[in-house]
Amino acid sequence: MQENRVPGTAQKKTKQGRYKRIDVVTFPTHISGVYTIINRVSGKQYIGQSTCINDRISKHRSLLSMGLHHPSIQLQHDDYNLGPEAFDVGILEKVPDKKMLRQRENYWISAYKVTELYNTVRDHQRATRAHKRKQYDEQYIQGSLFDFIN
Repeated sequence: MQENRVPGTAQKKTKQGRYKRIDVVTFPTHISGVYTIINRVSGKQYIGQSTCINDRISKHRSLLSMGLHHPSIQLQHDDYNLGPEAFDVGILEKVPDKKMLRQRENYWISAYKVTELYNTVRDHQRATRAHKRKQYDEQYIQGSLFDFIN
């Protein structure tokens, strides 16, 4: 299930509570999928995936509060300067098939410019390459099937 969003735009809280503050967030346990941590001031996002989003967000929150958030030094810096109340968390997509998590995370990372993300440049390059390779493979397979038939 995919949330309707426009890549590159800052997100606001909705009445349904789709995005919640990182310091008070709780999602139902054992939701597997792709999540985002959004800086409400700058609109910059961190995108990640987990088999249990609630536990992973708790780990992010804990690492940020201790000053040990190694996945993104810039996110740690902004959390220190702005405080946790400046960040929202949301689920971009629920992914029940755990084998598809990395692919769906790559899709979401590649949908943004690297400057709009807290994810590293290396993460963005990996995701973009994987996304382009998947598109190429799909086109190649379709084209080669027609070559065999003719």
